Amino acid sequence: MSSSRLDWIEKWFETKGWKAREFQLEAWKAYLRGENGLIHVSTGFGKTYAGVLAALADLTLEEQKAPGIHILYISPLRALSADIIKSIQQPIDEMKLPYTVEGRTGDTSASQRAKQKKNPPSILVTTPESFNLLLASEEYREALKKCRLVVIDEWHELMGNKRGVQVQLCLAHLKKLAPNLRIWGLSATVGNPELAGRVLNGNVLKNFVFITEKVSKEIEVQTLLPDEIDSFPWSGHLGLAMLEKVINHVDIKQSCLLFTNVRSQSERWYNEILLRKPEWEPIMAIHHSSIDRERREEVENKIKTGELKLVICTSSLDLGVDFPMVERVYQVGSPKSISRFIQRAGRSGHTPTGVPRIYFVPTHALELFEYMATELAIDRGLKEDIIPPELSFDVLAQHMVTLASGEGLIPSEAFEEIRHTYAYQKIERYQFDNLLLFLTQGGRSLSAYPYYHRLKELNGRYLVHDKKMIQQHLMNVGTITSDPSMRIKFAKGGSLGSVEESFVSKLKKGDRFVFSGKVLEFMMIKDMTVFVRLAPPKAAVVPIWWGSRLPLSSLLTSHLKEIFELIEQGRYQHPLIEFLSPIIEVQKALSRLPGRNYLLLEETLTREGRHLFIFPFEGRLVHEALAALLSVRLSLRTKVTFSFAVSEYGLEILAPSDYKFDLEVIKECLSLDNLTNDIQRSLNMTQLAKKQFRDIAQVSGLVYQNRMGEKRTMKNLQMSSSLLFEVFSKYEPEQPLYNQSFDEVRFFQFQESRLVSVLRKIKEMPFELYKTSRPSPLAFPLIIERIGSLVSSESLQDRLQRMKEKWKQVS
Repeated sequence: MSSSRLDWIEKWFETKGWKAREFQLEAWKAYLRGENGLIHVSTGFGKTYAGVLAALADLTLEEQKAPGIHILYISPLRALSADIIKSIQQPIDEMKLPYTVEGRTGDTSASQRAKQKKNPPSILVTTPESFNLLLASEEYREALKKCRLVVIDEWHELMGNKRGVQVQLCLAHLKKLAPNLRIWGLSATVGNPELAGRVLNGNVLKNFVFITEKVSKEIEVQTLLPDEIDSFPWSGHLGLAMLEKVINHVDIKQSCLLFTNVRSQSERWYNEILLRKPEWEPIMAIHHSSIDRERREEVENKIKTGELKLVICTSSLDLGVDFPMVERVYQVGSPKSISRFIQRAGRSGHTPTGVPRIYFVPTHALELFEYMATELAIDRGLKEDIIPPELSFDVLAQHMVTLASGEGLIPSEAFEEIRHTYAYQKIERYQFDNLLLFLTQGGRSLSAYPYYHRLKELNGRYLVHDKKMIQQHLMNVGTITSDPSMRIKFAKGGSLGSVEESFVSKLKKGDRFVFSGKVLEFMMIKDMTVFVRLAPPKAAVVPIWWGSRLPLSSLLTSHLKEIFELIEQGRYQHPLIEFLSPIIEVQKALSRLPGRNYLLLEETLTREGRHLFIFPFEGRLVHEALAALLSVRLSLRTKVTFSFAVSEYGLEILAPSDYKFDLEVIKECLSLDNLTNDIQRSLNMTQLAKKQFRDIAQVSGLVYQNRMGEKRTMKNLQMSSSLLFEVFSKYEPEQPLYNQSFDEVRFFQFQESRLVSVLRKIKEMPFELYKTSRPSPLAFPLIIERIGSLVSSESLQDRLQRMKEKWKQVS
C-alpha cells in the first residue's frame, strides 16, 4: 500500500524533471507508517513537499469526499501563506486531485471566513494565532476532527517563544479532537533537534522520527573591510561608515538583499543609499514588519520576478519565502547568532543547486572578531540550541478562555491535556486551580470586579457566557505584544504602515521623519491615525521601534573567546589577522587578549576616576545582570558611588580616583550565593518586572489593547497594568501572573540560567588583572557606552582620536 502511494508521488516528481531526495523519501515512508517527525534540513531543499505529499497520497476516496480539514499547515508568518498555498496547489492541480487549499490568517476577509465555516477546505494554511481561534468555533472544531496531519513550518522560529507555547497547547487539544493526528515539524536551523522534537510532540519521542540529510551546500562568505582599522568606528550599530564600500560593491545587475538588525537601521540605510544613488530608486525598496502589508507583498513579488535589484530589509525576510532570483546577501553588522547568519545567507542561492553568497559588513572594528567566530562555528556545522519557555501562565490563561469560549472547559480533562505539553509538564494542580479561580472570580484581589469574572461553571463545565466578552477575547488572541502602534496615512489617502505611539507622541506639527523609505512631514493625529504628507529629502529623524538589540548567543561568545585564545597563542591563521594587527598588538602591549580559561580584568586611572573593566565576553544581557549583581553587593560593603556601563564584551565599574579595587571582594561579589535574592534587590528589578507585566497582562486578558470600537493608547495600557501590578504586589503576591513577570525578567532580561552557568565558570577561573596606563582597545566600547550619551558625537570622536593617538606611543 505504501509503495503505490510513493509511486504516485515519484511519478509527479518525474513530470517536473525532479528526483526525490533521500530525506524526502524517508519522510514519506515514515508518515505512511503512521509516525510523527521533525525534518531538519537546510533551506531550499524541498521540506514543504517532504511534509505534505505523503498525506495527500494517503487520503482515501471516502476521505476525499468527506467535508473537513484533512491537513493543517501552520506558518509563523502570514506573508508566507500565499507561497505555501501555491506550492501545495501545484501537485493538486497537475494530478487533478479533488482537494482544496485555502488560507486562514488575520488577513482573511470576514466573508471568506464565513464560507470556510460552511465549506472547509481540505488543506488549511494558517498561523499560530488563527489556529487558536479555530478552537473557539464549533464549525471549525467539527471540521478539524477529520484532521490527520499538522505541519508546523519554521519550527525553530516558534519553539523558543510564547507563540510556540500557544502551538503546543492547541496541538494538545487537537489530539483529543482528532486521535489519529500526526504531527510533523520543518526546521532548518536548530542546534538541539532532539529537544525540538520533544517540545513538538508533547514531551515524548515515542513513535517519533528525526529526518535530516547532510547536503553539500557550502555558504560562500566574504567580508567588506574599511580602508584602515584605525579610522573605523569603535562602537555603534548603524554601519554607515561602510556605506560607500557597499554601494561600490553592489552589482545592480544582480538581485541582492541587504539585511540590517533593526527597523530604524534599515530606514537609515535605504535613505542614505537613495541620496547617493537616486537613479536606483526604481529598482530598490525597503521591507520591514511595520510597513503596510500590501506594500510588503508588492516588494516580495518584485523580488521573485527580479524586478527589484536591491532590497534593504530586517528579519521580516528571514523566513521561508522562496527568492530564486536573489544571488547575494549583505549582512550589516553582526547578527549575534550563528543560526541567524546561516538563515539570512540562505535567502540567496535558494535552490538545491544554488550557492548562498553573503557579504559581512562590519559596523565597528571589534565585530570583525565576531565574524571570525561566526565563520569558525559554521565550518564546524554548529547552530544555537533553542531554549523553550516553561510555565507561561499568561498563555495558559488565554488558552483556557479560548476553550471556554467554545465547547467549554472541564478542569480535570483540561489539566491532563495541558500537562502533556513540554511547556506545562511541571505544572502543579494547585497552580492550575489558582489560575481557574483567577478566571472565574478574579482571584483574591479582583473578586469585587465582575469584569474579571470571565468564566462561569455549569454542570462541571466552565464557559464564557457573555458574547461581548467572547468577541473581545477573540479580537485580542495572540502572544506578540508591542507598544501600541498608530497607522500612518497620507492626508490625501493611502496607507504606509504603522509606527509606535511612543515615537509619535514626541512629534510636533511640521516635524519630519523617515518611514518606508520616504521623508514625511507630520500633520496631525486623528482617530489613532497619523496623517502625513511627503517632504523634501532633507534631514529627518528615524523612528525607534520598541524592542532591544539582538543578544549575543552563547555559542558565538564561546567561539569568540576561542578565537582570541588561538590568536594569543599564535595558532590561528586567517586573512583578517593582519588587518586587525594594530588592535591586537596594542591590546597585547597594554594587557592581553581574553581566553576561555581565565577572566580578564583591567584597571585604569583617568581624570574621570578609577575604572575596572571586566571582560567575560558573554553578551550584553548577561553583563547587565552582572552589573546589577555587583551594584547591589558592592553597595552593601561601601558607601562609595559607582557608575556602570556594559557592552557585548564586558562591563565597566567607575569609582572615585582614591578607591582601591580589591580583587577578592570582586570575586566574592561574583559568587552564586544568594543569587536570586540579590538580583531581586537590584534597583531596577521591580520596574523591569512591572514593564514585563504589561505584556503578560495583555496576553492573559487582564487588560485588552483592542476593545470594541477602540484601540487603547499606550498610556492607558501602562496605567491599567501598573495599577494591577501594584494591587497584586500589595494584596496577592502569590498571584501567578504577578510572579511570572519576575520570572520572565530573570529568563529573558537577565538570562538567569546562562548567568548561573557564567558564574559557575567564573568561580573556577583564575582572575587575570592588568593595570593599564590607558584604556585598551577592548575597553573602548565600554567608554563609548557610558559617555556617548553625555557628549556630542563630534567631541566624542575627538576624544577617541586622542586616545588612539596615545596608542601609537604604546605600540
